[in-house]
Amino acid sequence: MLRGELQRLLERSEKWLVELTADAEDDDLTRQLARDREDLVAMRMRSASSLINVGLLGGFSSGKSFLISGLQGVLEYMQVPTAARKADKYIGLLPSATKPTTACPATVLPVETGTGQDAGGRGLLRARFSGDQDWTDIGSSLGPLVVAAYAMQDPERIEARVRPDHMIRQVAEIEILLSDYRLPAKLYDLPGYGSPIKTHDKVVRDAMAETDCFVYVANATKTLTENELDLIRFLHGHHTHWGKPVIWVLTAIDKAMDLDLDDMPEWQDTLKQNNAYLRENFPLPDGEPDKAFIGAGFVPVSPALEARGRALAAAGNDEAAADCIAESRMDELRNSISDMIEAGAGKRHIAAVAGQAHSVIEPQLRRLRTMLDAERIPVEELATEREHMERRYDDLKEAVDTVRNQLEKNLERRLRIIERGFRQLAPQLHSAMDARIKTMDPRKARQENRLEVLKTQAIHDWLGSQEGADTRWGSERDAFTKDVLIALRGALQATDRVDGLGTAIGIDLDQLITAKPRERRTSTQSVIHRLTALVGTGSSAASAAGVAAGVLSGPALWASMGVAASAAVAYAGFRVRAGKVTSLDLTRQEWIDHLDEAAEQTRDSFLAAADQAGIELIDRSEEILFDRLNELSSSIHVLDTRIAAPDIRNRRNLIERLDPCVAAGDELIDGLVTLIKSD
Repeated sequence: MLRGELQRLLERSEKWLVELTADAEDDDLTRQLARDREDLVAMRMRSASSLINVGLLGGFSSGKSFLISGLQGVLEYMQVPTAARKADKYIGLLPSATKPTTACPATVLPVETGTGQDAGGRGLLRARFSGDQDWTDIGSSLGPLVVAAYAMQDPERIEARVRPDHMIRQVAEIEILLSDYRLPAKLYDLPGYGSPIKTHDKVVRDAMAETDCFVYVANATKTLTENELDLIRFLHGHHTHWGKPVIWVLTAIDKAMDLDLDDMPEWQDTLKQNNAYLRENFPLPDGEPDKAFIGAGFVPVSPALEARGRALAAAGNDEAAADCIAESRMDELRNSISDMIEAGAGKRHIAAVAGQAHSVIEPQLRRLRTMLDAERIPVEELATEREHMERRYDDLKEAVDTVRNQLEKNLERRLRIIERGFRQLAPQLHSAMDARIKTMDPRKARQENRLEVLKTQAIHDWLGSQEGADTRWGSERDAFTKDVLIALRGALQATDRVDGLGTAIGIDLDQLITAKPRERRTSTQSVIHRLTALVGTGSSAASAAGVAAGVLSGPALWASMGVAASAAVAYAGFRVRAGKVTSLDLTRQEWIDHLDEAAEQTRDSFLAAADQAGIELIDRSEEILFDRLNELSSSIHVLDTRIAAPDIRNRRNLIERLDPCVAAGDELIDGLVTLIKSD
């Protein structure tokens, strides 16, 4: 129901902008309205298709790419004659890389038909090259060799690229738009965190921040080994702090159907061992399995069996087809993802799109309301109103810098309170872990992993405790939000009139959150500078560059879950390496000493995230003030025009046209705000 309402609102918003374009007399305004309409078209595509973002992770050759094609029902099965017999062949959307380092991040994005993009069949392939912000359309329903040429930075493949100049460029990521799909889900095929190609690593980090859930893919032909510990532990840290669910998938069970000594398919033994692997390596501090992370364990599936079943059905062999499709268990996996959509991810998606639409419609509505108010002023009051308007403009312009400076000092004061609280973290870590470290051998991969998991859990527990930073920041964040609203309202009340041409609209939290700063962005260097002021110079400040870079590439952090989640990316990968030191005692001491560093890194990442969240809120408030300045400037221009040529008849016609447009815009805003609040 919410999805349908969003669709109706977006369609009405597009028509509303079309009507405004017909009356636009300014070229710049016409171009802006055209850009706004393009943004709404893109939003309509998103709202009609992708209701959840799913990140697929797994070891090399685990079958992620194959599974994505299977999930969307576009995996093709055929039999190809060979010299001896017919061989099975499967054609999916994405290729499997020949080497771990050659794969680039890939996304399969559902889109609605009728959007003007040829995304039928095998979809529309797009690529974003390193250094570019925009996507380049490559072509529709391209063959597997062409897709592989863009998906892999492999010298043996790139000759198949469609243009010669593409052959010398590195692909940052690819995207396939698909109008024939089974799941309204955006699927990220992530090559793994820690790629040697920095561009790929940033794409993976950004994608992980955007995902609503993760699917970890393992292959049924081999059990999990210590080689997977790093990646799964990184996922565990992300899950611990963000709370995003993980679905565990054992794919390719069709390749492990041989019976063992107990007459059971081999994949069942792999399933059993993999579930035991998760329970053993990712327990809670009390030794019990972390059920929130592990869930029900691995779901066995076979995209190949389902594709074979569809081929049998097309050939008229319905009974055999039904058996293959049921044995594939693919519908069980789709149902798990669909349940997550129903459980809340879909609502979050709808609220996010509604917020973006709000940020497009509201400025145009304010512009119309300003024009309407100006046209209603009697001729004899125009000169006086213009003087008032110019005075208000000057006052508001002066208030902009004052408000920002005041709020930045307020934010810094609140961050210092959080920073002082972090003095408790290192002692807490030592209390929780020193004795445990002295009983373990960190030189062994599984015991080192156990210590890493314990460290992540200990940090998470402290952050969320009554005296922890996340709890403290929740109070400070709420108080700071009120401070921003008070400062913003004060600046507007001092310069706006309630009657006449005044636009003293009551600013509330919804407007503050949906306001989107267009120009100013907090840079990594500014975060480092502010961090240094908070924690001083030295090793902590030296590490702030990496922390800030990770924080600034993530999503908006002004969320109900707080900013603690950003710390997971910053510290989950830190590990103590013994190097050539073989002494157990030295390695244990190295681990104990490392806890102080982990506390500092957590503090830095938390403060960077909190600072970024606060500055973004200040940016939004500043943008509202700048919008008011622009409205006042436009009003002064309208008044000058009317003073120079007061045409009463044309003015009445304009009022008659503006009145219903403003009323329609008010209805759109009310509807969008309702959807924003539905999450």
